[in-house]
Formats: sequence, structure tokens, C-alpha cells
Amino acid sequence: MPRNDDFLPSEYMEIRLQRRTNFISLTLFVIVLGAVVSAYLVTDRQRTAIKEQQHIVAQQFTRAAEQLNELDRLQRHKQEMLRKADVTAQLKERPNRTLVLSELINRMPATLSLLSFDMQTRLDRRAQAARTAMERERQRTQNRRRPTDNTPSEPEIQIDPTTVGIELVGVAPTNGELSVFLSTLKDCALFQNVNMVLSEQVQIENQSMIRFRLTMELNQHVNLASYQPIRMERNLRQNPMSPTMQFGGEDLMVIPQNPPGKD
Repeated sequence: MPRNDDFLPSEYMEIRLQRRTNFISLTLFVIVLGAVVSAYLVTDRQRTAIKEQQHIVAQQFTRAAEQLNELDRLQRHKQEMLRKADVTAQLKERPNRTLVLSELINRMPATLSLLSFDMQTRLDRRAQAARTAMERERQRTQNRRRPTDNTPSEPEIQIDPTTVGIELVGVAPTNGELSVFLSTLKDCALFQNVNMVLSEQVQIENQSMIRFRLTMELNQHVNLASYQPIRMERNLRQNPMSPTMQFGGEDLMVIPQNPPGKD
């Protein structure tokens, strides 16, 4: 049986086929266009989200930079305060001589005697030579961190490092007492570089004695707040700060009179 299409004109069939082709092409174009538009919308939404994230990150970096600048300013202020404190500490004598002398006396055996005590402060040439490279590096670091404004900076005060040297000359009956004294001085945190520079046999009032000379340095970095000095029991029969004075025997007590013109 013949097909129905055989009875249709060929021109009609071509027009129909062209319309079908155009419809399919238009449908595919619409699908592709819709896909492109959807992809653009999705990409634009992602781009907007990324821009928002970048803005948030930029704000975080800005706040972090401000915090770092503030931290750097505080660090410079801290270093300046530490430098001033170090200058003040170097200008101030610490520990005081009363504490030094009391530690020497309290750590000294009862049979040992001191003939001379010399305490001098001098410049530490070794520390000056050792810190030259560090000082140059610190100066370069400060120059890099120095602000660019025209604010005049406070001139830096340079204090030369010092050492406090102590020299003791005394006599001891035997080397045992001298060894004990030397050992107790080395164990004391207040002193450092304790050395025996002289030990010789001498005659004092027809008695053989050991004459010695010790040199040491004062530890100026000891923490005096936590330092506990050694205490010795003197077993005094009377308070030396008492308003009464004793002369002769225990029953003879004399009260000092007030100076004229004072109550």
C-alpha cells in the first residue's frame, strides 16, 4: 500500500521539514541560552559571595594590622621603660654596702679577723667589648622601626656597665677557718668570682697566723626582694639600742641625761 506522503507535494514536504528543523534549532538555542544565563547567574552569585568574603578578609587584615601596630608601639614603649629602668638601676648602687658588710661578717668564722675592706666601682671593659655587635644590631633595628613623622625622639642615654670589686685582707688561725670562709662566700648569691690571691704565714704577737687576701665581685643582678640574708645569733646581754647603758657590772646601770635645752 502506498504511503500518504507520496500524495503530498514535494514543496510542502520541504517546508514542513524546514519548519521542524527550525523548531528543533530554536528549542536547542533556548535550552543553550537558558543554560548560559543560569551559569552566568550562578557565577555572578558566586562572584558576589567571593567579593563579600574578600571584603570581610580585608577588614580582618586591616584590624590585624592595627593591632600589630598597637602591639609594636607597646613593645617599643616596654623596651623604653626597661631601658630607663636599667639606667636607673645602674645609676643606683645595689645592693647597699650595709648588706654587703653584714653578709661578710655573718659568714665569717668567729676566730677569723678582717684587717681591711675595700669596695670599688669600676667600668666593665669586658662587657663593653662584648656588647658592641649587639648594640649595633639593636640600633639598626630601632632605625628600621622608627616612625616616619617628624616627631623628635628622646635621645638615648648610654650608661657604661660597671662592676663592683671587693678586696678583703684578714688573718685566720688555721687554713680550716679560711677554707670555711671561702666556701661560704662562694655559696652566697651576693658575691661572684671569689678568688684567693694571697695566703701566707705571718707572726702576730708571737702567734702564727694565716694572712690572706680575697678578691670578689658583687652580683648586681641578684633579686633583693627574694634574697634572704644569713642571720647570726649574737647572744647580747643587753640591747645596744636601749636608752640605758651599762658600765662595770650588771647592777651598775646609768641612764644618759638629755642634752641641755631639750626635754
